[in-house]
Amino acid sequence: MRSRRNRHVAAGSSRLCVHARAAQGDDTTVPGRPSEEPVDCVVIGAGPAGLSAARALTRQGRSVVVLDKGRGPGGRLSSRRTGETRFDHGCKELTFREPETSPDLREWIDAGVVAPWRPTLKDGSTAGPYHVGTPAMNQVIKHLARDLEVRFNARVVELRACEAGWEIIQHQGEVELVARSVIVAIPSPQAIDLLTPIGFGGLDRIKNVSFTGIWSVLIEGPHPDEVGFEAAVEPSPEISWLAAQAGKPDRASDGAWVALASHSWSTEHLEDDKNSVADVLGPICANLLGIDHATTTIAHRWRFGLTRTPLGSPTLVDRDLGVAVAGDWCLGPTIEDALRSGTAAADEIGELLST
Repeated sequence: MRSRRNRHVAAGSSRLCVHARAAQGDDTTVPGRPSEEPVDCVVIGAGPAGLSAARALTRQGRSVVVLDKGRGPGGRLSSRRTGETRFDHGCKELTFREPETSPDLREWIDAGVVAPWRPTLKDGSTAGPYHVGTPAMNQVIKHLARDLEVRFNARVVELRACEAGWEIIQHQGEVELVARSVIVAIPSPQAIDLLTPIGFGGLDRIKNVSFTGIWSVLIEGPHPDEVGFEAAVEPSPEISWLAAQAGKPDRASDGAWVALASHSWSTEHLEDDKNSVADVLGPICANLLGIDHATTTIAHRWRFGLTRTPLGSPTLVDRDLGVAVAGDWCLGPTIEDALRSGTAAADEIGELLST
């Protein structure tokens, strides 16, 4: 077996086989000229797994840059604005197997970015406590990203080996930066696209991971006080969850609602156009809310909404390449799974960087 250091990770190299990123107004950059020192690790994906990996490596004293193709933090913990109305249109809650003993959950509550929520259900009972981000679900991601170098609008299309480690290639074909190691913390089908060309070991295992897609619907309707409930569990065959945003802690008092389609309905209609999904689910939600029609109805597809078949281990590492994977899909569908996976990947990469 070729050694990792000789093959890709030249820890002591000071010259890189990449061009520097041009400074603003500088059009003199040419491919191949010397650039800055490589970072210890590039993490691809600014979700809970990627950010937890970056935080763990930073605690080890490593230099880390996180890249994400999105415009801002969130993923399934994102929040979306329509005018002045905000919707948590991804995960309905932050799920932990033992919330009472979770150090992450306790730290978030103490920091004021998470609070318990006990909604009144449509049948009159009280549910929960659910744990939700405050004042929006994406506050958790913002908290995880604090003090980290995170670059958004950075779509990575290729990992290219070079003397110093890995060139990180963006969609324009330019080199974003160079790293001694890489953690790929994006949905497994997207990870496969990056990892196949470099011969990552364990691809067959990753290909066995499967997901259930989920449609969510954003609705502007009545205030929950007008309808007498804040959430409904499986109120119809098409809808698995319907929740008022105003009922959550520290939310605006408006008529924003989010519905999650059932797994079966989402699977059957996963490839439908978002407008047709809104046209079907909007009236169903309006009927559940006792109104003729919703002011605004927007559908959003989470193609990799829930992990159905996980990898079965917290991470997978190709030690020769110095590349690891992370994501909730390694262990299961919860944020706790994502955090555990990211930390495990960081531990493995940290050990490799020390050798």
